Amino acid sequence: MNQAEMVRRVIGVLTASEEWARTAATTDLDDVRTPGTENILNELIGGALPDMEFDFDATAEEIATQLSADLGPAITRICTAFMAVHSEMATALNAANPERTSGQVLRDLSVDADRIWPS
Repeated sequence: MNQAEMVRRVIGVLTASEEWARTAATTDLDDVRTPGTENILNELIGGALPDMEFDFDATAEEIATQLSADLGPAITRICTAFMAVHSEMATALNAANPERTSGQVLRDLSVDADRIWPS
């Protein structure tokens, strides 16, 4: 999957997350199952992760080393796509409302995380 397709899928995840967040506000997070959200996430992750094969006689250490080497770059690409989309959205929102920046919203969410998303 190229970076543009990954960004499109991230946008799909973020768009679907609005419905997920509305459901999560009134439901235990472990019980939230928003139709379509899991499929979008599976497509994003499945498209980004490489196919992997392991030798039958590989040791746990060898498997761990290979997993790290194969999954690290893929996870970095996914995170980079989320960060790029966030940056673009933050720039647009900050220009529209410079009195309450995206950074302020994120700090507020961090302070209120325990109240918003109790364990």
